[in-house]
Amino acid sequence: MQQTLSPSPISEKAVSFLKRTQPLLIDGEWTLGSGSKTLAVFDPASGKQIAESADASADDVNKAVAAARRTFDTRVWLDIDPTERAKILWKIADIIDSRAADMLAAIHDRATGEQLAAERAFLATLDGSCETPIAGLAELNGTEMRLRGQVLRPDGSDAIGDDVTCAISDGAEAGEAMARKLLAEAGPGFFDWRE
Repeated sequence: MQQTLSPSPISEKAVSFLKRTQPLLIDGEWTLGSGSKTLAVFDPASGKQIAESADASADDVNKAVAAARRTFDTRVWLDIDPTERAKILWKIADIIDSRAADMLAAIHDRATGEQLAAERAFLATLDGSCETPIAGLAELNGTEMRLRGQVLRPDGSDAIGDDVTCAISDGAEAGEAMARKLLAEAGPGFFDWRE
């Protein structure tokens, strides 16, 4: 049975974000749209409303589509050097990353945050990039967390894994410790593809 803990404190930035009606982005401008309708945004874990968003009317959708068509037809994006386009996309990713933690904190409860912290600690300690065939899964059971991890050789010829149980609040430390144990168990040569 999964335990539900009280939500962890969230930043003022996240509280402020959730208190205001979320606008629509139409033709490069943030707007509440042409109508006065809003949509309720619910926390899937609790079923409680946590925010509201502007509800796009048919006119709003038509304006957004027209703006996208106009931008596409002007070929502005296509005429930008691919290296410059990449820089723009990386900048957008950096902006999303810089804001994601506060926004996610507003919708995740503390237990979910502990699960994520455990999995991330495990993956980060093992250099969990997209070339590294590893998996980590944290599951809650009452007041405990079960963390399972596995590492495969890139050719699939060998796999090592571990399974630990700890207090929910110790998940990140357990994830890191399990990863270090697997690194030691793997020994020289297991991770040669990373070099």
